[in-house]
Amino acid sequence: MVMSYVNWYIAAGRTGGVIAFLWFFNFVEYYWVIKYPRFLAATVITVVTQLLIVDYELQARKLGEARAESSGQKFYPYVTKSTYLRPAQALTIPNSRIYELAPYRLATVVAGCGIAFLWTIFPAPTTERTWLRRDLSNALYLLANYFSVINQTIKTKLRDEMQAGDPDNPDSAAYRLRVARSRLYGKLMMLLPFLKEHTEFQKWEPDLGGKFPRTTYEEIIQRCGR
Repeated sequence: MVMSYVNWYIAAGRTGGVIAFLWFFNFVEYYWVIKYPRFLAATVITVVTQLLIVDYELQARKLGEARAESSGQKFYPYVTKSTYLRPAQALTIPNSRIYELAPYRLATVVAGCGIAFLWTIFPAPTTERTWLRRDLSNALYLLANYFSVINQTIKTKLRDEMQAGDPDNPDSAAYRLRVARSRLYGKLMMLLPFLKEHTEFQKWEPDLGGKFPRTTYEEIIQRCGR
């Protein structure tokens, strides 16, 4: 909501400036996905909320008030006279009351998140801890397979490299071991960020049916990463 205010008023409501700054803010927000993948859900919610606020105002300006309100979202009237840049020069650029729309949009998103959270608990809990247990068991299973492939690769090399065959030959054992090793490694690298994400979000969940062993899970995930 705050970024929507800055996005809109720093360009004085001008369409070209608003679109340019909207791209810039989205660029900055998606940086968090690259830097901290575990905050993917929060980042997407932030981006979507800003788009709902700013894009609705631009849509109403382009299509008109009647068509904008056909979706059920009330449109707040334009302020037709403003002095954004120079007090001595009155600007007649139409500017919507985004400062009223933004809190309503924010409240809608917060309410939606609250309802979604409620229905992950009732009638059957499907929480971050549920996903954490499932993904951690998958990671341990993949690690066991990865260890088996590595172990077999080393044993083959110790016995006789000629027996393993050419690693570039698709029909050789060495080639099949290398493919299996790469595939398992890729799956593990994709799964570990989700484990960290679940670990962060489960801290906000209430303890139902006993205290959750957070320290133990965090230690197992850390060892999986190593």
